[in-house]
Amino acid sequence: MIISNSIISIMSASIIGLLLIFIVPLYLNYLDYEAYALIGISIVLNSFSQILDLGFHQIIMRRTSLYFSGKYNEVDLRCLFRTIEILLLLITLILFILVLNYFEVITSNLLNAEFLDMNSLGTSIILISILLILKSFYGIYRGGIQGFEEFKWISYISLFFNILRYPGGLLLLYYWPDVNKFFTFQLIISLVEIIFFRSKYLSFLKNDVENN
Repeated sequence: MIISNSIISIMSASIIGLLLIFIVPLYLNYLDYEAYALIGISIVLNSFSQILDLGFHQIIMRRTSLYFSGKYNEVDLRCLFRTIEILLLLITLILFILVLNYFEVITSNLLNAEFLDMNSLGTSIILISILLILKSFYGIYRGGIQGFEEFKWISYISLFFNILRYPGGLLLLYYWPDVNKFFTFQLIISLVEIIFFRSKYLSFLKNDVENN
């Protein structure tokens, strides 16, 4: 079981990595270099999203694992889960409000755009910020499912959503070469993904309670 889970996880991560390597550079065929740079910034920020969750991913994974092994109470786990969601929501809302208040400073001073107008650039920054927030919530739901040792499920579903995200993004740019349409598409994919992961975690928890 451990070997099987490890192989599937490695294969899934490898395929996702290959999608990034081979698909994302093709975006440059449909976008100017400034718009393409914004996509690069978004990908880099998403890769550091685990910093934003302040270790909540590890906490929920550890507590779920303890619950799964019969060493933690189901009521306490649900309470912890809700508390983490509320705390993360408050933290990310504060950060988002800061972005809204200072996005003009970010666009004019930190990003020296020559071809993108300020309104389009500001919209991109806001969409990237929302994507980063969604990614932080994805982390805690993923951690919870990892606590149930559902590594195969995570690998398959993550691969599915990343196929939608990267090749799907390329197809979108082929017909609508607009960076903010691209970010909106990514936002929809990420929103569906975290809703799916959250519902699946709660489903695993409910099924485990019923089985016991």
